[in-house]
Amino acid sequence: MSTAIKEQTPVKFSGADWLRDAARKELSPFGAEVADILGQVYRGIYHIRREVLHDRCDWRDPWRIELVVSDSGMSTHDFNHLTALVILCHDRCVRLAIEGCARNWLRLVFTRREGRDGSTYQNHPTLGEAVKSVREGRGLGEA
Repeated sequence: MSTAIKEQTPVKFSGADWLRDAARKELSPFGAEVADILGQVYRGIYHIRREVLHDRCDWRDPWRIELVVSDSGMSTHDFNHLTALVILCHDRCVRLAIEGCARNWLRLVFTRREGRDGSTYQNHPTLGEAVKSVREGRGLGEA
């Protein structure tokens, strides 16, 4: 019996494609990027409440996408939506702010960044750079 580990094929969960096809939404390139991030986090963007996706979010904005979600899985482990959001946003140079707005509801504000270099308001670090910065800024050194 072979003990070789099979390489897993990455799974792409529905995001921008579902919003365009099933929900008939018009998306900016940045809106499509955010929709794909959310599709990966929630294992299909259709798992977010429909009124949030359809009525309360302007997916056409080229710089800022904002939506309010009810998410009991916003954690760093278990359901790990928080960790997934952080990793995927760092991978794609997308700034994410999370704001409490009502009981059990969170506002997710995604802002487009230009790249890895430039001013704080234009750039976004890689995940590795962010981890290093947090550890150094709090006197924890390297892990």
